[in-house]
Amino acid sequence: MRGDGTHGDLQVRVIGNDVVPGAGMKGANGDDGVLQRIGSRLTMVCNIITISEPITMGANCRRRFCGWSCANVSACPRSSGAIHSRIIERCISNFRRLFMNRRITVLVVLLGLAVFVTVHGAFSQTDSTSKRRVINLPDKPVQAPFSNAILTGDTLYLAGSIGLDSKTGKAPEKIEDEIKLLLDGYKTTLAQANMTMDDLVYVQVFCTDLGYYDKFNSAYKTYFSKDFPARAFIGAGSLLRGGHFEMQAIAVRR
Repeated sequence: MRGDGTHGDLQVRVIGNDVVPGAGMKGANGDDGVLQRIGSRLTMVCNIITISEPITMGANCRRRFCGWSCANVSACPRSSGAIHSRIIERCISNFRRLFMNRRITVLVVLLGLAVFVTVHGAFSQTDSTSKRRVINLPDKPVQAPFSNAILTGDTLYLAGSIGLDSKTGKAPEKIEDEIKLLLDGYKTTLAQANMTMDDLVYVQVFCTDLGYYDKFNSAYKTYFSKDFPARAFIGAGSLLRGGHFEMQAIAVRR
């Protein structure tokens, strides 16, 4: 912004945010030093306020600071050595008030974020707990100190299982029948969690005789329609109930 005007016997020129003495202008007493000091003070003040109207003798002066409109103040009398000091003080007061309001706003925002994070964390823990589900098959022994599977979110952890005959409680004599019972039991457990064998991501198989490796694989691969999960086939000394295979796994819903 640009404007020219007089203030008492002092003439000043407003250029952008700077206030400079008029060309060849002096103070009432001819003191260039006084005029320069006044110009410096006005330049500093105009860096934080905007002069919306030129300074004119006998007119009202209006100042606007950061959206805060200062009160109208009559022009300083010719005999006054102060240059709109009341306007400057009002603008500085508004600056301090605006600065404090911004600090309060920042504190309120930070407090709100802290409350949101705390509440969101609490609800997240509650949701995680509510999604935990225990899965047991009908033929699981009541006294057995384990669950057939635990579903947490989209991940299912399946306990170790042996292909036992539900009537005898022991492994069938034929290896092929034992393998089928084992894999069918896993398929049923996965179905309880709305999953399939294709949702398996990791499998461990314990076998009392590694010579059964090929027989197990022949039946095992028929239960998958897509990529096979990661797997470990481990030799074991002996298994419960005369079983030859025990399998445990982890599945993640696709």
